[in-house]
Amino acid sequence: MKCNVHDEFVRGQVFLSVANIHVVVKDTPHCHRHLAFRDFLRAHADLRDEYGRLKKELAQYECRETNEYNAAKDSFIKKTQEQALTWYYNQYKAGESS
Repeated sequence: MKCNVHDEFVRGQVFLSVANIHVVVKDTPHCHRHLAFRDFLRAHADLRDEYGRLKKELAQYECRETNEYNAAKDSFIKKTQEQALTWYYNQYKAGESS
């Protein structure tokens, strides 16, 4: 099934998703959370690789929707996100005092 870009909603329809894009307001806690997670994984190869393995493992299963896939990653993300936010704000504060 092809989805028309003018369709009001495509949720619940069968289509091939080729990207997952996050749009957030700059300089908000939500934005900082995403940047912290990204930068933390870039700085910690072991966790980056673990997350990569998890995503590859999940790719083997047929998730019916994005929420199902996200729920399967939730435990890793929540655990890592706490560490990432602490690390991120420590990096940010260290940069301010330089």
